[in-house]
Amino acid sequence: MRFGLLAKLTLPTVALAVIGLGVTTIIGYRMSSEAIESSVYQQQTQAADSIARNARFWIDSRTLEVTGWAGSSIYQKALEDGFLGMTARKAASARLQQEKQNYPMYLTILVANLNGEVVSSSEEGGKNIDYILSSPEFQAAKSGTFSSVHAVADQISGKTTSILYAPILKNETVAGVLAA
Repeated sequence: MRFGLLAKLTLPTVALAVIGLGVTTIIGYRMSSEAIESSVYQQQTQAADSIARNARFWIDSRTLEVTGWAGSSIYQKALEDGFLGMTARKAASARLQQEKQNYPMYLTILVANLNGEVVSSSEEGGKNIDYILSSPEFQAAKSGTFSSVHAVADQISGKTTSILYAPILKNETVAGVLAA
């Protein structure tokens, strides 16, 4: 088989063009895939940072609410004995119910004395809250430290929740704990 001059020039030129296009495609693919991977990584990092900032802001806001509530005199009075304490407990329970209505993210809000007895609650009828009162965070709040536990399952609703514990101070002494 004889190849003419045209075939001798065309075949290597076409082969070189095909090889060149193949190499260009491979290099372009690798560069674009690296750019896409980098972009996806940056977007995921940015989204994670944004979620973390929002979660931190949300937790800080709830912390301010709970510590603010714990500083209220009505809850301090609810921890007292006698007629004044009994009257204050009723008023405190009504206020806790109102707070729960105003802030639906809270499943239960309660005030407990240092013995772990609930003196006021946002719940009527006594919801099972032993898991709240027996936690190490409750014990830490009894010693005067704000504490919280995140991502626990509520034993009644089954919802995943966070529980915040704030000490209730009276005359700079811990008198009880507000848990929400």
